[in-house]
Amino acid sequence: MCSYSKDELKKLCFFATDKELFKRECKDNLMFSLMDKVFNDTTSSIFREVVTVHLSGYKHLTTKHGYDGKNEQESCEAKPENAFIKPNGDKNKKLSGHGTFNDYTLKKHKENMKENPRMVISGWVNGNLLFILGFPFTYKDFSDIILKRLNDKIQKGKRTSIGFTYNSYKKCQDIEILYYRKNISDYKDWFTVPMYEFLKEKIDECSS
Repeated sequence: MCSYSKDELKKLCFFATDKELFKRECKDNLMFSLMDKVFNDTTSSIFREVVTVHLSGYKHLTTKHGYDGKNEQESCEAKPENAFIKPNGDKNKKLSGHGTFNDYTLKKHKENMKENPRMVISGWVNGNLLFILGFPFTYKDFSDIILKRLNDKIQKGKRTSIGFTYNSYKKCQDIEILYYRKNISDYKDWFTVPMYEFLKEKIDECSS
């Protein structure tokens, strides 16, 4: 069940895709400041997750241990990657199409393989949404590496937090660009070089 009204979703997406225009049109400075703070929160990705899910064509779900979104055809698993300027003026990271499965289990992997949720990966810089791409969880290179890393963690007795980057899904033939910022080239320095080249190629393909 979606916990946000249509008007709230519209405002969140407007902010994420054109923060400067939102700021000029917003008559409530306090609301803008609060939204900016939450979108840039380093400990919670809820707004980034909600926008990613909505713009990918799904209804956001609030179930804690379930999928992040669902439409009539399938469920989705959202992985927003966030980059920002630290207090000392340095970038905290460069976008690499990274995502993490926290507290992952073999049971959950089995469920994912059976249900095949759509992975929706998004990239953010200082509260600005740059892109969203999607691909099926069951893409072999991706699901295999998730399982391998999970088994490695289990064998070593470590917490099962499983990370991945674009290398895990870059060869998938079923990748789709669900959203991209028109001036994404202005943010080139916020990407790793391979990730930017990969993303630019996919964007050019969908634009041709």
